[in-house]
Amino acid sequence: MLKVLTGPPRGGGGDTLWTSQYAAYDALSSHMQTYLKGLTAIHSADMQASDSRALGRPVRREPVTTEHPLIRTNPVTGWNSLFFNPGFVTKIVGIPKTESDAIIKYLTDVIATTQEMHARFQWNKDDLAIWDNRTTVSKDAVLSGGRL
Repeated sequence: MLKVLTGPPRGGGGDTLWTSQYAAYDALSSHMQTYLKGLTAIHSADMQASDSRALGRPVRREPVTTEHPLIRTNPVTGWNSLFFNPGFVTKIVGIPKTESDAIIKYLTDVIATTQEMHARFQWNKDDLAIWDNRTTVSKDAVLSGGRL
């Protein structure tokens, strides 16, 4: 959940773009869905922390590296979703580096270029947005000069 207290003027940026991981999964061929179900990926916040430090910004917590399946099933709905964030996935486990890099590039392209799976929120003062981090990826251009 995120509430904007003040933000940029209308048309001045500050939008948040979410991508549905359900829609990303559905955009994949059945062969790719089956292949990815058996794979896990390394998720790391090292790059994000390094970039923050390089810009002189604070790092709120030390970066964590974890391993997660690329495809997850919602235990309530039974729906499959991709579990992939281009800003954090660094490697697909158990396959050669060139293949891992190609899959990461492909999944990044699917998420970045398939507009039908995107939702854009244009922030205004006192707006409130709620989303599920388990099944979305956000790309923030949020709050250029705004305050949370």
